[in-house]
Amino acid sequence: MKKYLFLALLIVLFAPVTINAQVEIENPVTSDSLWELLSKVIDFIFYISISIASLMIIIGAYFFLTSAGEPGKVQTAKNVILYALIGLVVVFLSKAIINLLLEIFGVEASI
Repeated sequence: MKKYLFLALLIVLFAPVTINAQVEIENPVTSDSLWELLSKVIDFIFYISISIASLMIIIGAYFFLTSAGEPGKVQTAKNVILYALIGLVVVFLSKAIINLLLEIFGVEASI
């Protein structure tokens, strides 16, 4: 049993050394610079955030319509809509603030 365990251990340890395959991996990132990559990531987050905020506004409207006049449910619906709108404002301002900071520091990139 010890012989087989030792043999299996040797195979596992030395197999990667003996197998020498040439594999070429293409760069999955299509950006040429760090600023371009950051711009794409920020745009992705921006569009996802807008989608989520829009969905939350619709959910808040559904809560409002199905509240049947109960004060607790009406307040919940108002809070959902309010926080979704606050989130939208933050998302729009974040992009403007990033561009403002880049301009202040003299970076040539625009996000």
